[in-house]
Amino acid sequence: MILFNFLLAFGLSVNSVTINGVKWGSETVYRTVFDIREGQRIDILTLRSVLKKAYRTEYFSDLAVKGIIKENCIDLIFDIKENPRLREISFQGNKKVKSKKIVDTLDIHKGIPLSPATLFRWKHFIEEMYRDKGYYGTKVEIKVGEVDEKGFADATVSIHEGKKARIKKIEFVGNHEIPDTKLKKAMKTKEKRWPFRSGKLEDEKFQEDLDRIVDYYRDHGFLEARVDSFKIDTRDKEIYIKIFVFEGQKYRLGRLDFQGNSLFSSDFLKKLVKLKEGDVFSQKKLDESLANIAGLYGDSGY
Repeated sequence: MILFNFLLAFGLSVNSVTINGVKWGSETVYRTVFDIREGQRIDILTLRSVLKKAYRTEYFSDLAVKGIIKENCIDLIFDIKENPRLREISFQGNKKVKSKKIVDTLDIHKGIPLSPATLFRWKHFIEEMYRDKGYYGTKVEIKVGEVDEKGFADATVSIHEGKKARIKKIEFVGNHEIPDTKLKKAMKTKEKRWPFRSGKLEDEKFQEDLDRIVDYYRDHGFLEARVDSFKIDTRDKEIYIKIFVFEGQKYRLGRLDFQGNSLFSSDFLKKLVKLKEGDVFSQKKLDESLANIAGLYGDSGY
């Protein structure tokens, strides 16, 4: 604590940098990662930045720094524990997604550090790939084998694909003014209805549907409407979706005025507006009206 308070207040010149705990990796590479040179002046903020940068490389499972102060200089000592590196990876249980596609998508290659963050990222993305195919119950487990004397280890990815799930029910919570049926019609994601609707849940399409729901509300006067959250439950082969919305107040168009229109009269421009005073406000109609007016001025050379 005294050391870091001193560094924070004044900074010190680096006399030497020592790295302890190197078993498998390259000390030269690690020195490049830390990027602290003898004679360099450092403070606590610099050290914090160095540690954050080093952790982001995922070379290290543990990392600490100590310092020995000598007059106005400091000897820095980094104590490290290295993550093992990948030798080979194998897959089990994957029939719907090819191993090569997983490897290519995640850029898995020999020598990549097998950090907990890396393994978590692989697990998440593989499950995401299966969700895109409608397999919402897929479970992924990744095990790392014994580490050899060079720091390499094999990784085994076990995939339980489960069954393809279809949307059984979509329901809304918080919609007091607009019923579920109308909100569902605004969506492209649909409940399974044999033989015409597959009931497939596609993440990208569903995210777009959340925007479509808000757009529908704004076209019906609810300018403050939003989707607060959603919940997706999977039971065996069935998907249940619950969407939580906030409607807000319903607005109508008050007074309609124009300013700066010397070429066309306000009465003439009002004829191009698809909204009349007292109408329920519609963002879509407003956008179309603005496009009509802009087109009129464009045709007139403005």
